[in-house]
This record gives sequence, C-alpha cells and structure tokens, in this order.
Amino acid sequence: MAGQTKKRGLGKGLEALIPHWQDVEQENTSAEKDQIRMILREEVFPNENQPRKVFDPEALQDLAHSLRQHGMIQPILVAKKQKGYMIIVGERRWRAAQEIGMEKIPCIVKEYSERELYEVALIENLQRENLSIIEEANAYQYLMEEYQLNHTSLGEALGKSRSYVANTLRLLQLHPPVRQMVKDGQLSGSQGRALLGISDPELQEELAHRIKDGKLNVRQVEELVRQENKKQKAKPKSKQKQKDPEVLAVESRLRDYFSTKVSISNSGKKGKIEIEYYNQEDLNRILEMLNATE
Repeated sequence: MAGQTKKRGLGKGLEALIPHWQDVEQENTSAEKDQIRMILREEVFPNENQPRKVFDPEALQDLAHSLRQHGMIQPILVAKKQKGYMIIVGERRWRAAQEIGMEKIPCIVKEYSERELYEVALIENLQRENLSIIEEANAYQYLMEEYQLNHTSLGEALGKSRSYVANTLRLLQLHPPVRQMVKDGQLSGSQGRALLGISDPELQEELAHRIKDGKLNVRQVEELVRQENKKQKAKPKSKQKQKDPEVLAVESRLRDYFSTKVSISNSGKKGKIEIEYYNQEDLNRILEMLNATE
C-alpha cells in the first residue's frame, strides 16, 4: 500500500494497557467504504501535540512519489475540531499529499479525548518505528507516569526487554542541547548513552560536538569518555570561589526551563544572567519563552 511502513511487533499487553489500541489496528486494516470520507486537504491539519516531531525529507519525497503513482490507498485517522479535522494518525501521508497537490484526502473520522488523541498517535508511531530515540523515550516516560508502570511491565506491554526500556529512558538525563543532538540524529542513542558518563554539562556538550565532527564510533566515544574522566580526576581542585548554593539552584531552574546553559555572576550589588543559544532558531525559541512571561 502507498505510504505503508513495516510495523514493529508490540507486546499483546499493550491492548490491555490502552483500550483504544484496537482503533490503531482498525486504521491499519481496510476500512468499510462507508467509514471513509473524502475531505479537502485544506480542512485537515496536524496535531501539534503528537509525539513525533521529526520527518525525514527524503522519505517524504519517496512517499509523495508513491502517492502520485498509486494514490492514497490507506486513509488517515482524524478528529473533528472547530477549525477542521485534526490528524491523529497519518501525518506523513498528509504531508506527502501536500507535496503533490492532492485536493481531497481519504479520512476516517473518530471522536477522542485529548489524552486519547495523544495515546493513539503515540501507539501508531511506536508500532511503525517512526519516533526518534528521544521521542521514544518521552513516550515511554508518558506511559510509565500515566499507568504507574515500571521498566519491566512497560517492556512486557511493548514487547521490549527491561534493559532496553531503561537504557532508552536514560537518554532523557542528557544535557538538553546534547539530548537535542540525539533527537536530531546528529548523535546515535548509543553515543548519547556513552556521554552520560560525563557529569559536567559543558564538557558533555563539548564532547558531543567533537564526536559529531570527528564521526567517532561508539567504542571511540566510550574511550573518549574514559580519558576525559581520567583527566578530570587528575586535575587539582580549583581554588576559585565557589558559587552560593542558592545561585546554583536558580541557575539549575533556569537551565531546566530554557533547556540551555544559564550562568549567573555577581559582583557586589550587581551582576548578570547569561543565557546561551546555539543558532537563530534556538534564539527565537528563547525569545518566545521570555515574551510569554510578560
């Protein structure tokens, strides 16, 4: 079928865990003709809260080519909203349809709560291996918190080992800019896990760029981490004045809020706050967050 991706096998426990899992299965089988509606492309829009954020441009082009040749055989799943129809499952197909100027899109309309909307999209993406490793980790964290699961029970529900679930979740402990590099595919999940051996956020980020630029493999990254930790232990303790614990706590809160390095320095009654950004897009993101607090 056009746009169909090989699905990974998920554990049967997922059906018991999330009852509307069956709706994803229904969407992936041929629907009855009276369930399918042809909806104008302009009336269909993506779900901004869907778990998947990254779409491979080359894969989209391949899908667009397939749609041009065969049409959209598999309908997308949507929910009726005030401004139109929001995509629950099938955003890749919708994007590809835009590429080729398809006027109407075959859709199956469903009614879901906000929580169900997220979960159905999450399940679909997990099945189709459409999530980046960081998006997958966020999905695991969501399921564990929502359903009070541990690593073992979640692994059984998903057909994954406990160690795989645990190692995937560990990636969320990376310094935010490094985590973003893993999410964007600049570093692999294995490289990211190796970098967890570096506790200093600045050094972790510095090494991440060295790994990317030097195209180091996982064994080389592990060796680099070992060498850096060895050097850090050998360094004499700094005689510089330590920051006040309250200042460090504020830095930590701001770093978590802005997802970037924040430094506070003071001299007497005055001081400064420095917020780092890594590109124009990152700067715009921070400015939007600052404007939102006004």
